[in-house]
Amino acid sequence: MRYGRKGTREVYVGSKSFRLSYKYLEDENTIYFADFYHKKHQ
Repeated sequence: MRYGRKGTREVYVGSKSFRLSYKYLEDENTIYFADFYHKKHQ
């Protein structure tokens, strides 16, 4: 999954150990959530 999130952005959730990756399509004004994961289990 590490390279499957190409073109996405990440935000920290809770502690800095958890991350949420997402992709924002500006022309459609839409957010797609790609993955929620722990940093150790990328």
